[in-house]
Amino acid sequence: KIIYDDRLKEMNYGNWDGKPAAEIHAKYPQAFDDLGYFTENYSDYCTGETYRQLADRLMDFWHDLVNKHVNESVVLVFHGTASRSLVQNILESTGISKIGEMQNAGVTNISVDDTSKKAFLRYYNRSAPCDFFLEPKS
Repeated sequence: KIIYDDRLKEMNYGNWDGKPAAEIHAKYPQAFDDLGYFTENYSDYCTGETYRQLADRLMDFWHDLVNKHVNESVVLVFHGTASRSLVQNILESTGISKIGEMQNAGVTNISVDDTSKKAFLRYYNRSAPCDFFLEPKS
């Protein structure tokens, strides 16, 4: 069953949504870290959602998920910054910059102990080569 939940939406970048990153970087270089990601305080320069706001809505979702789906496997599908933020907060990492960017269609596996609700990262950002969908060459 597919269930849509607005708490898994991508980060709202406010008046920066839809603008090319190069244009924003040229005007607000201080809003980017050394890897080209937005800094933790990027929202000081735009009307976007803060990382804290993003983390709060994602963790609200996470707590609902682990409490309602005991002994079940669940697949989540969502965008890059939101996925990085969820992993960062589930694993209690010190900052989103510690979590690398997800590849398109990258897969992360997190297990949760049903009793303690402790999360375990089994793997992060795995992807399979697309050529396995192709017909074998004769």
